[in-house]
Amino acid sequence: MIRPTSTKNKTIILILILVALGIGLYLLLDKRSETPEDKIEEEQNILDTTLAKMKEAIKMDLNLMPLRITWNTESNEERILDGKGYYYADVLGAQKIQDIFISLDDLLKKTGFKDNEQNRPINSEGNILRKYKKSEIVCNLAVVDNSNGTSSLSAACANINSLMFDFASGLGNECVKESDCGVLTDGCKKATVCRNISYKFYNTCDNPSSLVKDIDFSVAACECLKNQCTPKKQSE
Repeated sequence: MIRPTSTKNKTIILILILVALGIGLYLLLDKRSETPEDKIEEEQNILDTTLAKMKEAIKMDLNLMPLRITWNTESNEERILDGKGYYYADVLGAQKIQDIFISLDDLLKKTGFKDNEQNRPINSEGNILRKYKKSEIVCNLAVVDNSNGTSSLSAACANINSLMFDFASGLGNECVKESDCGVLTDGCKKATVCRNISYKFYNTCDNPSSLVKDIDFSVAACECLKNQCTPKKQSE
Protein backbone atom coordinates (compact mmCIF):
# COMPACT_ATOMS: atom_id res chain seq x y z
CA MET A 1 0.00 0.00 0.00
CA ILE A 2 1.41 3.41 -1.01
CA ARG A 3 1.42 5.86 1.88
CA PRO A 4 0.64 9.51 1.14
CA THR A 5 3.58 11.89 1.40
CA SER A 6 3.68 13.49 4.85
CA THR A 7 3.22 17.22 5.31
CA LYS A 8 6.79 17.42 6.66
CA ASN A 9 8.25 15.84 3.52
CA LYS A 10 6.19 18.12 1.31
CA THR A 11 7.54 21.12 3.20
CA ILE A 12 11.15 19.96 2.76
CA ILE A 13 10.63 19.38 -0.97
CA LEU A 14 9.05 22.83 -1.35
CA ILE A 15 11.95 24.44 0.49
CA LEU A 16 14.49 22.68 -1.77
CA ILE A 17 12.64 23.81 -4.88
CA LEU A 18 12.53 27.41 -3.65
CA VAL A 19 16.26 27.33 -2.80
CA ALA A 20 17.09 25.98 -6.28
CA LEU A 21 14.94 28.64 -7.92
CA GLY A 22 16.56 31.34 -5.79
CA ILE A 23 20.09 30.23 -6.74
CA GLY A 24 19.15 30.08 -10.41
CA LEU A 25 17.61 33.55 -10.30
CA TYR A 26 20.67 34.95 -8.50
CA LEU A 27 23.04 33.53 -11.10
CA LEU A 28 20.90 34.86 -13.93
CA LEU A 29 20.70 38.36 -12.45
CA ASP A 30 24.41 38.33 -11.62
CA LYS A 31 25.25 37.46 -15.23
CA ARG A 32 22.93 40.17 -16.55
CA SER A 33 24.48 42.73 -14.22
CA GLU A 34 27.92 42.26 -15.79
CA THR A 35 28.92 45.58 -17.30
CA PRO A 36 31.18 46.19 -20.34
CA GLU A 37 33.82 47.36 -17.85
CA ASP A 38 33.58 44.01 -16.04
CA LYS A 39 34.09 42.17 -19.33
CA ILE A 40 37.13 44.29 -20.20
CA GLU A 41 38.64 43.63 -16.76
CA GLU A 42 37.97 39.89 -17.11
CA GLU A 43 39.71 39.76 -20.50
CA GLN A 44 42.66 41.76 -19.18
CA ASN A 45 43.01 39.33 -16.28
CA ILE A 46 43.11 36.40 -18.72
CA LEU A 47 45.80 38.18 -20.75
CA ASP A 48 47.96 39.16 -17.76
CA THR A 49 47.66 35.73 -16.10
CA THR A 50 48.55 33.90 -19.32
CA LEU A 51 51.64 36.03 -19.95
CA ALA A 52 52.79 35.50 -16.34
CA LYS A 53 52.33 31.72 -16.64
CA MET A 54 54.22 31.76 -19.94
CA LYS A 55 57.21 33.36 -18.26
CA GLU A 56 57.13 30.72 -15.53
CA ALA A 57 57.04 27.94 -18.15
CA ILE A 58 59.94 29.47 -20.11
CA LYS A 59 62.07 29.44 -16.92
CA MET A 60 64.23 32.34 -18.05
CA ASP A 61 64.20 35.99 -17.05
CA LEU A 62 63.01 37.30 -20.43
CA ASN A 63 61.58 40.79 -20.72
CA LEU A 64 58.00 41.29 -21.86
CA MET A 65 58.08 43.07 -25.21
CA PRO A 66 55.69 44.30 -27.95
CA LEU A 67 55.02 41.58 -30.54
CA ARG A 68 52.50 41.85 -33.38
CA ILE A 69 50.07 38.98 -33.98
CA THR A 70 48.35 38.24 -37.29
CA TRP A 71 44.88 36.76 -36.79
CA ASN A 72 42.16 35.66 -39.23
CA THR A 73 38.59 36.26 -38.02
CA GLU A 74 35.57 34.04 -38.72
CA SER A 75 34.68 36.35 -41.62
CA ASN A 76 38.18 35.72 -43.04
CA GLU A 77 39.33 39.24 -42.20
CA GLU A 78 43.04 39.48 -41.41
CA ARG A 79 43.75 41.54 -38.32
CA ILE A 80 47.07 42.77 -37.02
CA LEU A 81 46.95 42.82 -33.23
CA ASP A 82 48.97 44.78 -30.70
CA GLY A 83 50.40 41.90 -28.68
CA LYS A 84 52.91 41.37 -25.91
CA GLY A 85 55.14 38.42 -25.26
CA TYR A 86 58.60 36.90 -25.15
CA TYR A 87 61.35 36.30 -27.70
CA TYR A 88 64.31 33.93 -27.37
CA ALA A 89 67.04 32.96 -29.84
CA ASP A 90 69.59 30.12 -29.68
CA VAL A 91 71.81 28.08 -31.99
CA LEU A 92 70.12 26.53 -35.01
CA GLY A 93 67.86 23.63 -33.99
CA ALA A 94 68.50 24.08 -30.27
CA GLN A 95 66.71 21.47 -28.17
CA LYS A 96 66.01 24.13 -25.55
CA ILE A 97 63.76 26.00 -27.98
CA GLN A 98 61.86 22.81 -28.84
CA ASP A 99 61.37 22.05 -25.12
CA ILE A 100 60.05 25.57 -24.41
CA PHE A 101 57.66 25.34 -27.36
CA ILE A 102 56.24 22.04 -26.08
CA SER A 103 55.85 23.45 -22.54
CA LEU A 104 54.02 26.54 -23.77
CA ASP A 105 51.77 24.54 -26.09
CA ASP A 106 50.84 22.29 -23.16
CA LEU A 107 50.27 25.28 -20.86
CA LEU A 108 47.88 27.03 -23.24
CA LYS A 109 45.82 23.91 -23.87
CA LYS A 110 45.56 23.15 -20.14
CA THR A 111 44.39 26.70 -19.35
CA GLY A 112 41.48 26.64 -21.80
CA PHE A 113 42.97 27.93 -25.04
CA LYS A 114 41.75 26.15 -28.16
CA ASP A 115 43.01 25.72 -31.72
CA ASN A 116 41.18 27.89 -34.22
CA GLU A 117 39.74 26.78 -37.56
CA GLN A 118 40.57 30.08 -39.28
CA ASN A 119 44.17 30.00 -38.05
CA ARG A 120 45.54 26.64 -39.00
CA PRO A 121 48.91 25.38 -37.67
CA ILE A 122 52.01 25.50 -39.87
CA ASN A 123 54.55 22.66 -39.78
CA SER A 124 57.08 23.37 -42.50
CA GLU A 125 60.84 22.91 -42.28
CA GLY A 126 62.26 25.80 -40.31
CA ASN A 127 58.83 27.29 -39.51
CA ILE A 128 56.42 26.02 -36.85
CA LEU A 129 53.38 28.12 -35.95
CA ARG A 130 50.47 27.59 -33.56
CA LYS A 131 47.58 29.95 -32.78
CA TYR A 132 45.05 29.67 -29.97
CA LYS A 133 41.97 31.49 -28.65
CA LYS A 134 40.22 31.77 -25.29
CA SER A 135 37.32 34.21 -25.02
CA GLU A 136 38.67 37.43 -26.60
CA ILE A 137 42.35 36.60 -26.00
CA VAL A 138 44.47 35.05 -28.76
CA CYS A 139 48.00 33.66 -28.50
CA ASN A 140 50.70 32.87 -31.00
CA LEU A 141 53.62 30.41 -30.69
CA ALA A 142 56.28 30.34 -33.40
CA VAL A 143 59.64 28.68 -33.94
CA VAL A 144 61.68 29.92 -36.89
CA ASP A 145 65.07 28.91 -38.29
CA ASN A 146 66.83 32.14 -39.26
CA SER A 147 69.30 32.81 -42.07
CA ASN A 148 72.05 33.78 -39.59
CA GLY A 149 72.33 30.23 -38.23
CA THR A 150 70.03 30.63 -35.24
CA SER A 151 66.59 29.41 -34.26
CA SER A 152 64.17 31.72 -32.46
CA LEU A 153 60.99 31.29 -30.47
CA SER A 154 58.30 33.92 -29.99
CA ALA A 155 55.32 33.58 -27.67
CA ALA A 156 52.77 36.39 -27.63
CA CYS A 157 49.15 37.12 -26.71
CA ALA A 158 46.72 39.94 -27.43
CA ASN A 159 43.11 40.98 -27.12
CA ILE A 160 41.41 40.33 -30.45
CA ASN A 161 40.12 43.92 -30.39
CA SER A 162 43.58 45.51 -29.93
CA LEU A 163 43.90 46.42 -33.58
CA MET A 164 46.95 47.82 -35.31
CA PHE A 165 46.99 49.43 -38.74
CA ASP A 166 49.65 49.89 -41.35
CA PHE A 167 50.11 53.63 -41.86
CA ALA A 168 50.09 53.03 -45.61
CA SER A 169 46.63 51.41 -45.53
CA GLY A 170 44.84 54.64 -44.68
CA LEU A 171 42.79 52.74 -42.07
CA GLY A 172 42.32 53.76 -38.44
CA ASN A 173 41.35 57.25 -39.54
CA GLU A 174 37.65 57.31 -38.55
CA CYS A 175 36.39 59.61 -35.80
CA VAL A 176 33.27 60.91 -34.09
CA LYS A 177 34.71 63.97 -32.39
CA GLU A 178 37.90 66.01 -32.60
CA SER A 179 39.37 64.48 -29.43
CA ASP A 180 39.44 61.10 -31.23
CA CYS A 181 42.18 62.47 -33.50
CA GLY A 182 45.84 63.14 -32.88
CA VAL A 183 49.13 63.80 -34.63
CA LEU A 184 51.31 60.71 -35.17
CA THR A 185 54.59 60.17 -36.99
CA ASP A 186 54.53 58.00 -40.12
CA GLY A 187 58.09 56.70 -40.36
CA CYS A 188 57.74 55.68 -44.01
CA LYS A 189 56.40 59.03 -45.17
CA LYS A 190 58.77 60.69 -42.71
CA ALA A 191 56.00 63.10 -41.84
CA THR A 192 53.37 63.79 -39.20
CA VAL A 193 49.84 62.61 -40.05
CA CYS A 194 46.37 62.56 -38.47
CA ARG A 195 44.98 59.29 -37.13
CA ASN A 196 42.55 58.02 -34.49
CA ILE A 197 44.60 57.93 -31.27
CA SER A 198 42.72 54.92 -29.87
CA TYR A 199 44.55 52.68 -32.36
CA LYS A 200 48.20 51.74 -32.78
CA PHE A 201 50.05 51.82 -36.08
CA TYR A 202 53.09 50.29 -37.70
CA ASN A 203 55.29 50.79 -40.76
CA THR A 204 56.06 48.17 -43.39
CA CYS A 205 58.67 49.98 -45.51
CA ASP A 206 62.33 48.94 -45.34
CA ASN A 207 63.77 52.01 -43.64
CA PRO A 208 61.22 53.92 -41.55
CA SER A 209 62.59 56.80 -39.51
CA SER A 210 61.43 58.66 -36.43
CA LEU A 211 64.48 60.90 -36.16
CA VAL A 212 63.52 64.54 -35.69
CA LYS A 213 65.90 65.66 -38.44
CA ASP A 214 64.12 63.40 -40.97
CA ILE A 215 60.49 64.32 -40.19
CA ASP A 216 58.27 66.86 -41.94
CA PHE A 217 56.21 68.44 -39.16
CA SER A 218 53.80 70.30 -41.45
CA VAL A 219 50.79 68.64 -39.77
CA ALA A 220 50.64 70.10 -36.27
CA ALA A 221 46.96 69.63 -35.30
CA CYS A 222 43.98 67.52 -36.37
CA GLU A 223 40.20 67.80 -36.52
CA CYS A 224 37.34 65.37 -37.16
CA LEU A 225 35.87 66.31 -40.54
CA LYS A 226 33.16 64.12 -42.09
CA ASN A 227 34.08 61.37 -39.62
CA GLN A 228 37.71 61.35 -40.75
CA CYS A 229 40.76 62.62 -38.88
CA THR A 230 42.04 65.47 -41.04
CA PRO A 231 44.86 68.02 -40.70
CA LYS A 232 43.51 71.20 -39.17
CA LYS A 233 44.04 74.33 -41.21
CA GLN A 234 46.28 76.70 -39.38
CA SER A 235 45.21 80.33 -39.12
CA GLU A 236 47.35 82.80 -41.04
